Amino acid sequence: NLRVTVLGYDFGVNRTTSRFDLDDGRSTNKLMALSIPEGIPTGDYLLKVTVGNHEHRESTYRMIRVQ
Repeated sequence: NLRVTVLGYDFGVNRTTSRFDLDDGRSTNKLMALSIPEGIPTGDYLLKVTVGNHEHRESTYRMIRVQ
């Protein structure tokens, strides 16, 4: 019962996937579309990406570029 959440604090993006299962030693890909509000200035923005469930959680940060 994992979920992936993406937070973009600078422009108010908060997206979460539906729940999914992942067996030990396995991997998967999840595609998420982010709607960037109009008027956001061109530049680099930090996103927080978290995967987890009620017992474990792990986060990483990624930069995106808005042009």
